[in-house]
Amino acid sequence: KIDNIFNALDQTFPEDLTITEMGSVSNAIFEANVENNGLVSNSTLAPEATLTGGILTGDITSAGTIADINFVGTSLTGGTLTGNVTNNSQIGGIIQDVELAAGATLTGGQIGGDISAAPDSTLQDVQLTAGTRVSGGIIAGEISGNPNNPPLITAANIAPGAVLSNVRLSPSVELPADVILGPGVILPSEPPTLADFGLEAADIANLDAASLGAVESAIFGSLGAENLATISPEAMSMLSAVQLAEVKPETLEALTLEQFEQMPAEALGGLTAENMEGMPTELMGELSS
Repeated sequence: KIDNIFNALDQTFPEDLTITEMGSVSNAIFEANVENNGLVSNSTLAPEATLTGGILTGDITSAGTIADINFVGTSLTGGTLTGNVTNNSQIGGIIQDVELAAGATLTGGQIGGDISAAPDSTLQDVQLTAGTRVSGGIIAGEISGNPNNPPLITAANIAPGAVLSNVRLSPSVELPADVILGPGVILPSEPPTLADFGLEAADIANLDAASLGAVESAIFGSLGAENLATISPEAMSMLSAVQLAEVKPETLEALTLEQFEQMPAEALGGLTAENMEGMPTELMGELSS
């Protein structure tokens, strides 16, 4: 238990720890569970660590989990957020490259980097910095971006009454009837393009198996034949049925035997009556063999 000001000077805490209301720890490395009723600053969380409650400030690097906490003047990079998290770092601080766990709510402050959110997590009343990518979750309250480099919101649900400005919305974002679209909101084109998902042709060509498996299925509906042709056969080993179902017949015409042979058998369940019309003739025989 720590109940006073304690400068750890990069000391590692490998066991569970409690910080009292009068306690303050800085420059520490946490490897276990921390019940924080005080203040933690300029510290690091290992992958197995969970820090719950209290206040965080300074530079925080996390590969672990942070729960039910207030950020004040904090720059946080990495890790998972869960519970109710309030970001009061309006000036100078930023939360970036984090995951929002199921049921988590992150409110306020500046957000940046790649934000991955569980479907029932919420991001509300935040400022998204230039180039931020938010994937998933529920977007609520007032959300503003950078007008010179609008952040991307994709695969997310917009809560009723949300107010958006200076952001790009991908085709997989669901908009309620009463959403307020302020200045600088970029809506997807019709039909959607890769750019609407924040991607370029080179991003598709550079997919490996793991990254292809993580691509949201709607993106496959925006692939052209020239894009499909650049995907390596090895990457196709993680293709899913829902992804294949989105591929247009004219795109499927570019599928090669080498790519087809690497596709999982279960992925073929995504072939539809429509897109099968684009399958190369030489591959139709492979389907029946």
